[in-house]
Amino acid sequence: MTEKSTGKSEHQRVYWLRDAEQQFPSLDRNLTCDIIIIGGGITGTAAAYWMRQAGARVVVLEEELVASGASGRNGGFLLTGTVEHYARAVALIGREKTRRLFAFTVDNIRLMKDFIREHQVGCDLDETGSLHAAISTEEDAELKESVALMQADGFSVEYRNETEIADLTRSSLFKGGLFTPADAGVHPARLVSGMARAARDRDALIFENTPVTQIIHDDYDSVTVETPKGRVSGYLLLLGTNAYSQLMDDFFTDKILPVRGHAMVTSPIPQKLWEPVIYANFGYEYFRQLPDGRVLMGGMRESVPGGDAQHFNELPDERVTTKLSAYLKDNFSDLKKFTVDYEWAGIMGFSRDGIPMLGSLPGKSNIFAAGGYTGHGMGFGFSMGRLAAQVMLDGENTNMDLFSLRRLVK
Repeated sequence: MTEKSTGKSEHQRVYWLRDAEQQFPSLDRNLTCDIIIIGGGITGTAAAYWMRQAGARVVVLEEELVASGASGRNGGFLLTGTVEHYARAVALIGREKTRRLFAFTVDNIRLMKDFIREHQVGCDLDETGSLHAAISTEEDAELKESVALMQADGFSVEYRNETEIADLTRSSLFKGGLFTPADAGVHPARLVSGMARAARDRDALIFENTPVTQIIHDDYDSVTVETPKGRVSGYLLLLGTNAYSQLMDDFFTDKILPVRGHAMVTSPIPQKLWEPVIYANFGYEYFRQLPDGRVLMGGMRESVPGGDAQHFNELPDERVTTKLSAYLKDNFSDLKKFTVDYEWAGIMGFSRDGIPMLGSLPGKSNIFAAGGYTGHGMGFGFSMGRLAAQVMLDGENTNMDLFSLRRLVK
């Protein structure tokens, strides 16, 4: 048996959720509204915030606690870009589409920083940039090409050579890197909770510990969502359920793949190790030092056959967690002695082509979904919530050629 429980409660295992408590009531009555949102992660809370800005009556239903899914289990990286480096994305989908996707994430990070400041969200915003670090000469060449293309397309990025990156990372493992000054780190659960509170302050109704038992779609331009102690009826429905979307509707079975990701947090380290948040090996490993000195390390899902995909088990797997700890000890001389104080897993939603999706379901024109972030939900989610509000309320179609889920319909 490789999956293990540490004896802590589910949320206590997760560094970001260790103090999580219910902030919003559970649904215990019947309601009507304009838009129902299922999912209290970054997509659902952001969409509720933007929809209330537009005046829609909104109800959010969260099965557990706000940010208790992948939105509160990630590394807290606000990154520019997609799952692929810029040069590879250009080769796969073309330069113009790649430029627009990366520009969307740049705008997302700017909007999130503005939101954090405007609403004074205490989420430990760390504006020290990000570093994509290459562990091979092949990846280094791809990053060099990416820097040249991105600079030509107007993005603010810088290349770091092997000597410079050794100084930045305090390790000889890396061959070179791409530095993005505008990227940042955050406490993701506090950020998403701040979005939920901002939406509530604008009269969105948010309910925690309220699982959905049935979605009833009819031919009269309405939809009803059943829960154990009440139902909500509305004109439109948004699924902000990402990896769990296939449990809401069979349409997503072959379109958003559940993939388990692991992370751990060490005991406090007395010395400062790194300034930026760091992605390495095409994002398969990532790490950062937190404000309290602890080190967060995530990744290594390739340690599990099949890439640790196609299941919903959130228990941490020893095959992965032992390698996360070994990675730090093997590659950083300052990290020979530490304890692992937190280790956890979460389920990410990977789209079939690595690009997020947004749109209405075929044959169900008033049921929409947003997700498939492929490990980059913090880089897309806030702006995807805004785009969902624009699409659903105003019929906006800017960028819908990038994200329309109909591109994945066979």
